[in-house]
Amino acid sequence: MVWTESLPGIGVIVGALAASGFVMHTVQKLFHKGHTRRYFVDEWDRQMMKRDERITGSVDIQSDAPRYT
Repeated sequence: MVWTESLPGIGVIVGALAASGFVMHTVQKLFHKGHTRRYFVDEWDRQMMKRDERITGSVDIQSDAPRYT
């Protein structure tokens, strides 16, 4: 068997991995209002997310305009 015969198979595998990564990135951005997923969220980050939600009304999108209720 010649090594060039394995290139189409490698191309299919690389293409499938790239497509799955692109799909995951797109789905996460759709579900998180245009932002990517948060990694390594600790207690400080959770407190800041609660604070941001109280101030702006949203955890994901920050704004300097106050929310009036």
